[in-house]
Amino acid sequence: MKIKFEGICPHCQKPIELIRDLAPELIEAICKPIPQVLHPEETTASVIDLDWLKEQQEELLARGLESWDNKGLKDRIDRITGCKSAKVSEAVGNLTKEQGEAFVKTIQDTLEMA
Repeated sequence: MKIKFEGICPHCQKPIELIRDLAPELIEAICKPIPQVLHPEETTASVIDLDWLKEQQEELLARGLESWDNKGLKDRIDRITGCKSAKVSEAVGNLTKEQGEAFVKTIQDTLEMA
């Protein structure tokens, strides 16, 4: 089997074209799906530190903002992510990095105004 590669030479920046014959064994190796390898911390890391979140929640509740109880917190995050979660920790796990950053800002702003 012949493959064609077109690209730019990294040295002279001119277009190049390369055609090669590939052995069947190499084609088979190339075409196998590559398993995704995740670092353990990527599978367990939360975008929001749950201890920090608990502290902020306690402060919000102490200031009389009862809508920030566990159910309220979980429901707020579920609205952001569009998921249904059973627990706050599960809801937090559904947040993207950007959603998590925005939610942290919401908490900080709420505490400043309370």
